Parts: sequence; C-alpha cells; structure tokens
Amino acid sequence: MNMHDRMTNGLLFTDMCESLPEERNRAKKRMIAFNSTTPDNLNERRRIQSDMLNDKSGKAWIEPPFYFCYGKHIILGEGTYVNFNCSFVDDGMITVGKNVLIGPSVSIATVGHPIRPDMREYMYTDPVTICDNAWIGANVTILPGVTIGENSVIGAGSVVTEDIPANVIAAGNPCSVIREISEQDNEFYYKDRRIDDADLEEEKKLREQNKNTLSSVPKNKPASSSNSAFGVIRSNNQQQSSRPSSNSYRPMGLTRKNNIEPPKPKTDEDPYKAIGLSTPTTFMPKDLGGSPFKPAAGNEPEPETKEEIKSEEPVKAVRKVRSSDFPRRFSGSARPRNKTAEETEEPKPAEAIEEPVIEEPVQEVIPQSEPEQTAARKKSPFQ
Repeated sequence: MNMHDRMTNGLLFTDMCESLPEERNRAKKRMIAFNSTTPDNLNERRRIQSDMLNDKSGKAWIEPPFYFCYGKHIILGEGTYVNFNCSFVDDGMITVGKNVLIGPSVSIATVGHPIRPDMREYMYTDPVTICDNAWIGANVTILPGVTIGENSVIGAGSVVTEDIPANVIAAGNPCSVIREISEQDNEFYYKDRRIDDADLEEEKKLREQNKNTLSSVPKNKPASSSNSAFGVIRSNNQQQSSRPSSNSYRPMGLTRKNNIEPPKPKTDEDPYKAIGLSTPTTFMPKDLGGSPFKPAAGNEPEPETKEEIKSEEPVKAVRKVRSSDFPRRFSGSARPRNKTAEETEEPKPAEAIEEPVIEEPVQEVIPQSEPEQTAARKKSPFQ
C-alpha cells in the first residue's frame, strides 16, 4: 500500500513524499493558467479546465479565481455552476452532481488532522458529496465526510458538519434543517412574488430572440456591438486601437515630440556667482584686510533713495531673555514647566546684623516723705 492508497482509504498519511509534491505543483500551474484567462478567450479556459479536473467531469462552468490542491480529485457534473473565489481542498474526493449551484467564496474541505498535538503533522481524508440540483449559498463551509441531499438548499454563511437530507432548507452554524421544501415553494419564487407562466413565456421569447440575433451577426463583428452599451464601448476601443501608435501603453493625454532640444546653458551668467549679490565680488584673504563680501572697485552699488541712519555708538550687548524670567500660568491643559536648578535652590538665610546698644542714663529716684508727697498732689492740675 502506497501513500495514494492511504489517502483514498482514509488512513493517516503525510503529503511530502512519493510524487505528491510534484502532482500539486503541476496542478498549481494549471490553476494559475486557468485564473489568468480572460473572458474573450473561453476556448483556452475550457481546455485548461478539462485538463485540471477529473476525467469524469461534465460541462461545468467555473468562474475564476478557483483554488484547489490536486484538481484530479474533483468531479463536477453536467450543468454545474461554481461562482468565483471558491476553494476546494481536494486531498480526498469531491463529487458534485448535475445542475448544482455553488455560490461565491464556498470552501469544501476533505482533509483533517488528529486532535492530539504531537500528531498534527499527519492527515486523513473523508470525501464530500453534493447531490443533483443542490444549491450552496455564499460563504458556506463544508467539512470532511458531509453529504448534501438532492434539491436541498444550504443558507449563506453556514458551516455544514453533518449530512443534510434531500429536499430541505438548512442553515446555521452548525448547519441544521429549518424546513422541508413545500408546495408553497412551487407557487412563490421569493417572498410574495408569485411564479407566473405568462411571464416565463415572455422571458423565453426574449431569450430565443437574443439567440437568433447572435447567430445572424457575422463572425468578424462583435455580437453585442449593435444594441448593447458594452458594444458601444467595444466599438470605440476598436476605433482607438486602429490608430497608428508606436507605444500602445503610453498614458492618455501625452503626445510624443520627435524634435526635443536640450536646454542651452546661459553663457552670460557666472555659474559660480555668489547667491544674493547683484555685483561680482573680490575675494581677498583676511590677512590683507580684504572681505569676501566687499564689492570690487568701480562696481559699488548705488545708494538707496532713503537716507541711511548711521550711528557710531558701539552696539551694547543685549541679554538674552529667557522664557523662565516671566511667570507662567498652568491652566491644566498645558504641561507645567520644570524649574531650573537656580530656582530649586533654597534661599540662604540673611546674616544677622548686630545693632549697637545705646545706654541711657538712669535717673536716681529719691524717695520723698509723706508731707512732700501730699504737697505734690495738691499742686497737680489733675487732682
């Protein structure tokens, strides 16, 4: 049993041995070539598509970009439509039935890893099957081993972890059955919009009319150039492309000049003339008393009309005023200024000055007798 057999039988395997890396590289080359095709080269796109998918695939339509691992493990049934930006991890088989609609950004995975951390390098596969007439909404993720029944609808954004039976509408994460497809779905195609047979007949006539118009257009003339807005754009582009041009990738609005002369240097100006001076200067060394900014003799600039005020007084040095010399308010919105080292120093206490003591003469108090004290009171005007 080789590694391909282990992949098919669901056993643990690794994909970096035998010829598995070479198979993936070849598939990636086809995938890049398919995604690089343009809408006007559908034959090349069909050829690459038939080469990159399984040989059992029918005539399906795939909108690029489309991503896969091997390609040969994908089977698409007749009339199946795969919208853009879908990713099929096809280590295991992915089988899609007939007339299946797959919305944009749908991811189908057939490979998993063991939960045990030390065994995450190993892989196993479990095939995915989508039966006929199923509709897979946008951004749906289908996990390994899932089978979606015939005619069933999977709502957008669902994560399908289990099998979905036939003829049901399912949605959610994890995806579960909401209801079965009923007779009401045969009468209404969207909410209260009823299916009208007369309206379908009108649509069918328009389709047949358009088919007849396309068949009557000559092969060398674009099919949509008569009545479609895209045809008008295409015809204008063809007219512009028919004009002779040496460079078809030149930006619009630019014209080519055949005779382009380089700019001539001005010989009457000195390229080494000092900037900002209108007259040539004489450069002399400082030892001889010359100045590099002194005008040459005979080329002194004319005096200005305004009288120049000359002062012979020496220029006094002006102390640079710092912002720290002025008080600054702190309103809360601005960051307070850090104090300088001079401001943070504590003021030194002033030295105490000894004042001279003046001695006043002390008058001696002579005690008086009682008769003298009584006589002194009588003489006082305040008695």
